[in-house]
Amino acid sequence: MKFNEAETGLDTVDQRILLELQQDGRMTNVELARRADITAPPCLRRVRTLEEEGYIAQPHRNATKRCLQGNGPKILQALQVAGS
Repeated sequence: MKFNEAETGLDTVDQRILLELQQDGRMTNVELARRADITAPPCLRRVRTLEEEGYIAQPHRNATKRCLQGNGPKILQALQVAGS
């Protein structure tokens, strides 16, 4: 994936971040920063900016049917409290 910087405003670091996230969207910010050859704090700022500008969709998690059986409600309650 290659973007035209003049059209998108994405520099090579932003492009690298997008490429790495496309390959593995679950990596930590520290690992992403290492792969993009920058430190973690500016990497996180760039990811948040890319999210705000619509280049990255916010990840979401779906509860499976198995999760909803048995201890599922307790797990979901804990997630809700932590996310409040």
